Amino acid sequence: MNQLTRWWILSIACLSLSAFAFGCSDNDENEGTGGTGGTGATGGTGGTGGTGGTGATGGTGGSGGTGGTGGSGGTGGMITLHTIAGHVFLNPVASAAGIASPDLEGLEVRMVDAGESIAGRDGTLATTRTTDATGSFRLEDVDLSAQTAGFVITVDGTGFSTSTMGFCVPGSTEPTLTCGSRSDQKVFAVPSELTAILEGKLDDPALLTNGFVLGNVSDNAVGLPGVAINAGPEVVHFLDASLDPIAGGTETSVIGTFVVKPTSPIFSMTPERNGFSFVPETQPAGKSPNVVFQAFFVGTED
Repeated sequence: MNQLTRWWILSIACLSLSAFAFGCSDNDENEGTGGTGGTGATGGTGGTGGTGGTGATGGTGGSGGTGGTGGSGGTGGMITLHTIAGHVFLNPVASAAGIASPDLEGLEVRMVDAGESIAGRDGTLATTRTTDATGSFRLEDVDLSAQTAGFVITVDGTGFSTSTMGFCVPGSTEPTLTCGSRSDQKVFAVPSELTAILEGKLDDPALLTNGFVLGNVSDNAVGLPGVAINAGPEVVHFLDASLDPIAGGTETSVIGTFVVKPTSPIFSMTPERNGFSFVPETQPAGKSPNVVFQAFFVGTED
């Protein structure tokens, strides 16, 4: 992938709500002996939600002409536009580290088609809005119909690193990843101070420049320890309560926090701990320069 502008600052595609096309044709009548009836015209293809036209009927010959071929039906389907409303919060890792939140007003919140962006195509930005004085936002007329790798929601502004998190995956049966309207969407922002601390703790001044994943596992209240993260070939760095990497660590500490420095543009992470179930069960993640991808898992004891 290119720089974050490929991910986020792209043109909004025009949406066609309803266009209907109908095919039509005349009936012909041949007279004479043994004539063959004409072949019917092919019906037009329906627009969005439209129905293809019916081909003309071939003329009847003087003695046994052949009838025409009917037209082809069109392909249709209305696009449903969605509204996503919610609130921006400070990333819980920052809160646990005692970092004060910069002003949450005026942050830019964007909905992005991740698959189109990864493929390098235009039209990946679905919509964008800014937060009000309370950090609330409302994205309207969002088209989530594209069958791609999914959609992510991003946030940035003064005092924050550009960050993104998974919103939905088309066709997913996981409730937290289904595509549709939402009235209470939580979005988390990563303060630049936290990014600087992590670069120091991991001894990697290019951590943000290269793009990284900041993950957290909790029981919906506090960090959940003892959780392994299966990220395929990617290396997972588990952090202790001071945000220091745990040497040789293979599972989360009491703060449930981990960092991945991806080598792949897109991959999946799966939390694992005996006797626990997690929501979501698996989280797709992506890598983009100068962007923090946030991942959140909630574990409950079986």
